[in-house]
Amino acid sequence: MQAITDVLLGFFTWINDHITGNFALTIILFTVLFRLVCLPLDFYSRKGQRDFAIKTRALQPEIDAITKAYQHDPQKQQQKIMELRRKNGLGMMPKPFLRRSSLIFCCCFCGSC
Repeated sequence: MQAITDVLLGFFTWINDHITGNFALTIILFTVLFRLVCLPLDFYSRKGQRDFAIKTRALQPEIDAITKAYQHDPQKQQQKIMELRRKNGLGMMPKPFLRRSSLIFCCCFCGSC
């Protein structure tokens, strides 16, 4: 993590020394550049979440049927729902790491990790 922190701090300092000369403008420019770098990850993550939501909505009638059929046996109900999800290639959560990637970089920059 220290290497990432050093690179980001060096880049921030370089922007301040060679481009802006003003910390306020450096922060704004660095933020814009940082968001542009993280933009592809953000798009990929949002697409994954959208696909996850669409697949979940498509399976909802089958999940409701399983819930109704096994309402007195919660363990069997969960097992059947997990089998249905696995059969349709649907995990429990969409790709969570990509949404947090900008937070991870921010923590590295601040040195708080």
